[in-house]
Formats: sequence, structure tokens, C-alpha cells
Amino acid sequence: MPRDIENKKLIEIDIRFNPEVIAQFFFTRSGLWKHLVGTALAVLWILAGATLQLALPNAFPTVPLLTAPLVTVFFVQRRKPVAAFVAAFAMGIVLDANSFNPIGSSSLILVIVAAASTFLNFKLTKHYILGTAVQAAVATATYAILAILLQRPNSTWSDSFAILIRFLGTTPIVAPILALIAFPLMDLVERLLLGKKSIDQDNEDE
Repeated sequence: MPRDIENKKLIEIDIRFNPEVIAQFFFTRSGLWKHLVGTALAVLWILAGATLQLALPNAFPTVPLLTAPLVTVFFVQRRKPVAAFVAAFAMGIVLDANSFNPIGSSSLILVIVAAASTFLNFKLTKHYILGTAVQAAVATATYAILAILLQRPNSTWSDSFAILIRFLGTTPIVAPILALIAFPLMDLVERLLLGKKSIDQDNEDE
């Protein structure tokens, strides 16, 4: 073998650091700050959705309010699909852990809600107000139906039917109103902390 070839290395790896990119990652809003604050906000919305759903019936016993499916819709609209499904699953765990339901039952329900909302999100992206109202109504109705089927196995048909009518007669009307009020406020918080663009601009980019 020729000496000049024999002395050459088969593989060479050259690692270099870009100080400008590193500084941008650590010291700008679009870098490490975005990931840390974005994760913290996601945890906040998950805890808020689960906690409010457990607490609001005590304050408003006559109005069935389901906040967990609404927060799931918010994640579907504002996050990537995988992140939205993970958030829905985590929120279900929080619900089950604090309501004595079988662990995982609420997660299954909210994942199904996320799947339905994701399908509707592709169909209604161009009509944000109408799309949000429809997604909120479908999400709460889906959650109510599945919760009665999966989390009340010992209830009689008459009791389950009465509860279902109560939820289906109220939440599909109340939920869109809550969503159209809460989502802009949640967007405002994220925009102030993360500098995020509006939902319409995000959809145009995608």
C-alpha cells in the first residue's frame, strides 16, 4: 500500500461550536427560555384544567362545567399533535388521581377527545371562532358520553341517561362560550411570556 494512503485516517470528525448560536439559545426568548417557559405553561394549563373540573361543581352545582376537554382543545389548536396527546394523557392522570377513578380511564377519554379535536382542527382551521365553538361542543359532549360509559359502570340506565341529558343539554352551549373567553386569555399569557404569534399567523405558517 502506498505510504501516503497508509498514513491517512479512514474517518475524521471535526466538532466546532458556534458562539453566536449558543448565545442565542441561552440568552434570547426563542431559545432556552421558550422551552422552559413553554413547558411550565403546559404544566400550568394541565393542572388548571384538571383542578377546575374537580372544583367548579362545588361552586356551580347546577351547571355541569367540563374544563379538561376544553384545555385539550386548546392544546390541539396551539401545539403539535404529539404534545397535545401527551398533555391530554397527563391531564387524565391528574383527574383520576384526585377523583378516585380507575387510573388511566380519564386519560383514555381525553386522548379520544384530542383525536376528535385534531380531526376537526384540520377541517375548521380557516374559521377560528366557528371551529373553536364546534370543537369545544364536540369535545365536552364526547367527554360526557365516554365518562358515563367508562366511569359509572354500576349506575342504572335511568341514572346514566338523566346525567347524560343534563350534560348534553348544557355543556355544548356553555363550553363554546367558555372556550372563546378562556382561549384568548391563555393566548395573551403565552404571548407575553413567549412572544408567540397569534393563532391565525401560526396556522398560515403551517
